[in-house]
Amino acid sequence: MDGKLQLNLWIDKDNQIVQDETNIDLRLPNDADQQSGDSNQADLNLTVWNQSWNHNNNLDIKYPSQDKIVNAEQMKKDLKLLASFDKSSPTHFLAKSELLIQAKPFDDVMTPDYEWAYEPVTMLHQAGIINGYDNNVFKPERNITRAEFITMAAKAMGLKSTSAELSFKDKNEIPDWASPSMQAAVKAGLIDGYEDGSIRPNQPISRSEIVAILVKGFQLPVAADYSLKYTDRNEIPKWAVDYVRTVASKGLVDGYEDGRFAPNNQAKRSEVASILYKAILMN
Repeated sequence: MDGKLQLNLWIDKDNQIVQDETNIDLRLPNDADQQSGDSNQADLNLTVWNQSWNHNNNLDIKYPSQDKIVNAEQMKKDLKLLASFDKSSPTHFLAKSELLIQAKPFDDVMTPDYEWAYEPVTMLHQAGIINGYDNNVFKPERNITRAEFITMAAKAMGLKSTSAELSFKDKNEIPDWASPSMQAAVKAGLIDGYEDGSIRPNQPISRSEIVAILVKGFQLPVAADYSLKYTDRNEIPKWAVDYVRTVASKGLVDGYEDGRFAPNNQAKRSEVASILYKAILMN
């Protein structure tokens, strides 16, 4: 980390050291610098005004109590702690940067094409919500299965694992690593089976199915009166319309450049990471 500190100090008639203006410039790695386009460094500029202290007296510094201190390890266990800092504050910036600095990002999201996905993917990986593949890759373009998404969502929502028995006819197709999350999601009412009695754990999940799980799992108030602007809004399944309205009103899910929501499209891993990250940090 590079830093520069510029002080404007003098001693006044009361023998106080007076600071009229202090400029602090920091360059932090592993975050996005929108002006330069450099994905490895970011600028933080602070100006502190009108401070004074007496070097002949004892300096009393009060630290917050231990139960009010939030550190990086705590944030890894609960990313919602990051949302406790105002998004425009230097503290939020520094807390987020600390987690990113400690991370080992996936090689295939450290590219200009996935600059938008770098922070969500890296932060969720730091929190243990998502995993990658061998050779340190995330495979952002790969479609995500129902079992994969439900496992990620259950972790993001803090669902407790359960050993509830599932009655779906294809329950034996659920991967062992996904079974506890699938059971917890069914018990919480986040997912239902299909009309034929299947759960289809290895089928790619659609964008409509994702938003339904998000609204239920994060207990979002349904925005039934929100007006959708998507050009393909008539293609949204009736059972999913209010769920799409809700996430659109919250800014959790974006449409495509051509104005479509694409409700039946299979969701990609990079899209899901972005959506989950927004949902966790939502106020």
